[in-house]
Amino acid sequence: MEGAIVYGLSATLLFAQYDKILDFVFSDYEKTPLILKKSKDKHIFNTKDKIKVVMKSGMLFEGRYVSISNIDKTIHLFGITHGQGQIDYYSKIYQFNIEEISSIQKGFGNKSIIYGLGYGAFIGIPSLIWLKTMQVNMRGSGDKGWGALAPLSLLILGTPIFSLLGLSEGLNLPYQFEKTMSIGESEWMITNIIPAH
Repeated sequence: MEGAIVYGLSATLLFAQYDKILDFVFSDYEKTPLILKKSKDKHIFNTKDKIKVVMKSGMLFEGRYVSISNIDKTIHLFGITHGQGQIDYYSKIYQFNIEEISSIQKGFGNKSIIYGLGYGAFIGIPSLIWLKTMQVNMRGSGDKGWGALAPLSLLILGTPIFSLLGLSEGLNLPYQFEKTMSIGESEWMITNIIPAH
């Protein structure tokens, strides 16, 4: 019972302090908004906004917008990428050339429950199977239960820790997206980049 209370408090603290954690992670980057325009329509992505970016190569990014650089004409994003036979399962900061972007979508919601359950099950289920196997093998063996200590410890400690890691990872990833904004001439344009002379 105490374990469930500690886990619940840890998850609550994680959710409550997550913006401060992101502020720390993004502290080395200028908080420059990404501004998209199409005729009279305008859309602004601020630092920490959820975003999905599809590259012309087919690579897909999901996560949070960090910053845009006028110097090297790149966009910095924090999250995961997949496509072209590659998938990352943990968030990190990526840098993409703006000219390689095919489309952008604003994201909302999060995948914290999905990732929390997935990460917890990733450790919890094998640990439980290992524990049950050890219990069957210990019957009549004279083992006083020390052989079950490793799987039991992993089950009791590892499952909540990995669940919290999954919750935090899922907070970065949008669950749903708004309409796709294609980037290019006569489409949406990134307007806060100074054109080369």
